[in-house]
Amino acid sequence: MRSSHGLLRPGRFLWARVLLWSVVFGAALWIAYKFVKGAIIGLGLGGTGLPTTIGVLATLALYTASVRLIERRSPDELGLAQLAPELALGVTFGAVLFSVIMAVLLAIGAYAMTGPTAAAPWLPLADSLEGIVEELIFRGAIFRLVSSIFGAWWALGLSSALFGAWHLVKPGADLIAVLGVMFAGGIPMTALYIVTGRLWASIGYHMAWNFTEAYVFGAEVSGSGFGQSLFQVRARPGVDAVWSGGNFGPEASVVTLMFGLLVSAALIVLAKRRKRFAL
Repeated sequence: MRSSHGLLRPGRFLWARVLLWSVVFGAALWIAYKFVKGAIIGLGLGGTGLPTTIGVLATLALYTASVRLIERRSPDELGLAQLAPELALGVTFGAVLFSVIMAVLLAIGAYAMTGPTAAAPWLPLADSLEGIVEELIFRGAIFRLVSSIFGAWWALGLSSALFGAWHLVKPGADLIAVLGVMFAGGIPMTALYIVTGRLWASIGYHMAWNFTEAYVFGAEVSGSGFGQSLFQVRARPGVDAVWSGGNFGPEASVVTLMFGLLVSAALIVLAKRRKRFAL
């Protein structure tokens, strides 16, 4: 724990205070985001990208204020000095990884692709910003807080498993979908946070993955359907869902799971060498 003040100061029942705060904090961030986004939509601005953008900004403000006022510390995980290079690192990593996975799915005949077509990127880009909120919840709140008491291994497993389970409510979700999201998303993004000590790389990875999947390839993003995109990929008729991901999309493909396992292992090795969280 970086701070000896505030709610998380050393003392009796620290573990209980940490667990309770991680749950309350994460829930408050999500509720605030949905409330602000809904309020902006209620003003007739739905479909413009503004509801998501303003909702994300409000959530970032709430996260920063909560850390300062309740934990009584500076939110170094959102330090601005390394924002640009680490965000660029995450964006590159997320975009390249999903593109490689999609290339494999196309090469083995699980998907067919058409296009390109003219499509504005602004709405898919705005939609991808929701990944910032999920990073604040699962990495900024849950992983960070749980690791301070139970260690990084337990926190890595718990936050990544919860991140995978978070997607169970999505259409077409099954066990492979949860594992795919966990190993290609949850663990790599947590490892990027461990390696850098900040959230920017994991945020960049999350946003770029979703944007590449939705806008570049026009694939279903966690069962959310199709929107405007440059290319359009669709599962070939008759292809088993274990390869295509079914209604959930490519993230539920066994190909995504295999790549996720490899990337997770490589990043965990790197995180161990950096020894930021005593893995």
